[in-house]
Amino acid sequence: MSTPPASLAWHDWLPDWSALDTGSLLLEIAWESSARHVQVRRLPVSAEVADELHQPIQASLDFLAKGTPVPYSPDLELDENEYAVVPREQLDPASSMLTELEKLSPPEGTEHDLSRSLLCYALAVGPADSRVVFVRKANPRANLARALITVFDNELSRVVHPLLSFDLTLIDLVLVCGHGLVALNLKAYERLFRDSPELLARTPAKVAELQALVPMTEATQAALSAVATRNSRVRSRLLAMLSRDYLASVTPKVLKKQLARHGLDPAQYLVDGKLNFTEDQAMVMMQLLNEDLAFGELTDVEFVINKKSPRQ
Repeated sequence: MSTPPASLAWHDWLPDWSALDTGSLLLEIAWESSARHVQVRRLPVSAEVADELHQPIQASLDFLAKGTPVPYSPDLELDENEYAVVPREQLDPASSMLTELEKLSPPEGTEHDLSRSLLCYALAVGPADSRVVFVRKANPRANLARALITVFDNELSRVVHPLLSFDLTLIDLVLVCGHGLVALNLKAYERLFRDSPELLARTPAKVAELQALVPMTEATQAALSAVATRNSRVRSRLLAMLSRDYLASVTPKVLKKQLARHGLDPAQYLVDGKLNFTEDQAMVMMQLLNEDLAFGELTDVEFVINKKSPRQ
């Protein structure tokens, strides 16, 4: 894998993973409120527990120090030694997940908070001016159906307080506060940041961006907005094609040729030079526009490509 272009300027904000300050550990939990606004609370931990929670941080730092950063795109598929880099300007500034995780001192959580359906937990380390947050997309609450009994003071007692369980080897995301994040797990990144309520609300604006490049009928714009809001696979393809600089060259003539090549009737999908499709047809049209429909070079069999990375 080649070195990322200097224009990405990752060296300006990616930490030296082998020398990262991991002191002042803060354990945080996060959940969505009824209004789908993310809330974060901190949990007090003993020195012994803090030592244990440093294990997944160190495991992640070891991987990041040896791994290869690659630019994130909705089509990206990571190799085993790669991690995706997302500069802050590509993150949604209105994301409540982002703003809550970057708080230096969120309110302290209560035992009641532990009974919520938690989205994730986070381990924040380092000083205020260079805080780094390690995020694991998992609910640490141990939901065990059976009554739990253990030994307290030489007698069997029922466990009445919530039990928490933490992965001591796994981290999904690392947020470098004020600068961006790296994703070791793309599904976790997309769930916590790209499928945020704030970003979903702007799906019609993304459809309008596509309309400015590839004209669509009004009914098609409404259909695409509706299906992209509820279907993450359609939405991912919409965002992927908008992140690449090629749509301006996709003329009605080009579309007509490609529709016919893939067995799609141009007379049905093009009306007065504008794209025309229903919600049921949105996926195949997103696949076409995002170059996800391809023929095998050796067999000429048609395939759908769900994930792809540019050849280096």
